[in-house]
Amino acid sequence: MQNNLINEETLQRLLEENKGLKAELEAKTKEIKYLSYHDELTGLYNRKFVYEEVKRLKESDSFPISVIIISLNKLKMINENHGHTQGDKYIKKAADLLKKNFNEGEILARIAGDELAVVLKKTEQEQVDKIAEQLNNSFDQANINNSKEFSLSIALGTSTMDARDAEV
Repeated sequence: MQNNLINEETLQRLLEENKGLKAELEAKTKEIKYLSYHDELTGLYNRKFVYEEVKRLKESDSFPISVIIISLNKLKMINENHGHTQGDKYIKKAADLLKKNFNEGEILARIAGDELAVVLKKTEQEQVDKIAEQLNNSFDQANINNSKEFSLSIALGTSTMDARDAEV
């Protein structure tokens, strides 16, 4: 046999190495995709994902599409007076409370440093207003139950888009 031919054992080893590298590449690709659509601090979706998802929802039959924007009051003051580590805890606390109030599969996001968002498909304005009120009550209740740490102070806004709005 010629010297440049590889034996069966070497071929098997190379195939196994290739299989391992392929699995590693797939895992890294999955991780990169996750990181590109999620906020690192909270694990919520990020602004990029929300924009892409709303665009996708506008092209589907998901109307009306409602959004709740949650602004975290006092974050700047906490960061300035107590440091960013405390500010991060404040953001995580708000994100965790948001997760407790919605089902898995709902679109929950951190869209800016001090802003969170909820995107709800097939939800009328009246429904989203009630959901926002319940969310506000949930934050108030969390403050009553957990007076040791910084109380969460939020401002909420809602908006609903129907099929006619999507055409504009």
